[in-house]
Amino acid sequence: MYHACALQVYSLRLVHLHRAPGVIGAFFSDAANAAIAERDEAGRVIVRRPFKHFQAIADFLRDGSCAMPVGYRPSTYDTRPATKDDDEMLELLREAHAYRLEPLVELVSQELVQRWARSGLEMRRQLSSCGFSV
Repeated sequence: MYHACALQVYSLRLVHLHRAPGVIGAFFSDAANAAIAERDEAGRVIVRRPFKHFQAIADFLRDGSCAMPVGYRPSTYDTRPATKDDDEMLELLREAHAYRLEPLVELVSQELVQRWARSGLEMRRQLSSCGFSV
């Protein structure tokens, strides 16, 4: 499978693509679809989606798990803006929705809910330690 937005190449075995949930599995399970898929000169299937979180999606398709993305923290000479962990996870969630990967949607959603619950508890602790009633 070839992810063509910025010419990134991701390698997935056909067995993982066949058993994948959502549109990826549906597409590759039908030989007629695979035969008409857009391909590059090397014969790799082109997927026209942003590649930023595709490595996590590919990992998920391989074994049902993936590392949750973390925010970007710029170095001294980097002019790109910093991002938050939650923003990166929300981007992965949008990609999982786009591919209709419901198990990945569940995985990311549960992680976000747990993070937000923990941050709410921590916020309440900090407020009460400063004398606010919560």
